[in-house]
Amino acid sequence: MLEANQVDGIISSSHNLGIDDYERVGAPIIAFDRNLAPNVPIISSDNFEGGKLAARTLQKNGCENIIMITGNDNTDSPTGLRALGFSFQIPDGKIFKVPNNLSTIRREMEIKSIIASNKPDGIFVSDDLTAILTMKIAHQLELNIPEDLKIIGYDGTSFIENFFPQLTTIRQPIDEIASLIVDVLLKKIKGEKTSKDYILPISLLPGGSI
Repeated sequence: MLEANQVDGIISSSHNLGIDDYERVGAPIIAFDRNLAPNVPIISSDNFEGGKLAARTLQKNGCENIIMITGNDNTDSPTGLRALGFSFQIPDGKIFKVPNNLSTIRREMEIKSIIASNKPDGIFVSDDLTAILTMKIAHQLELNIPEDLKIIGYDGTSFIENFFPQLTTIRQPIDEIASLIVDVLLKKIKGEKTSKDYILPISLLPGGSI
């Protein structure tokens, strides 16, 4: 369908095709938080700075044994860039990968083992849903948040803000990102010149886990 040019434009947030395939597609493509191909504009939040801010926030709040829990993404993925920012701020900070394709029970076991073995007093988790799972596991281990363990997530959607206000997280400017994606795609459709990268600033959404 894509090569038949039955669409005017495409917004993609996943890597479903190879680079050559994306370059062959005739319709304009805009990527959200993914490096799809050299000619595809990317719109994202500042993932590297977000990783730095998360680590720095834990440091400022007295944490000394800070670790990061992330998925199995590569270094140029959004969570990979967050990990690079974390490592820039805390060069000796340990980063643990808990693959996203594991079952929930297996992920719980992995995270519980990480916390029990390393005894961190601060954890940066690369996404909010896993951060909420980590908070649940901390309570199972009879750790008080934030007294015994401080946790910070990443995304800061309105869902998290409304239903999990206890989680401190790095907020992505979702509304601004969505608006910019549409604007850039319309420019591409009209044949106007666009930039390769659009990086929007992140911010801290305070909660009760710090």
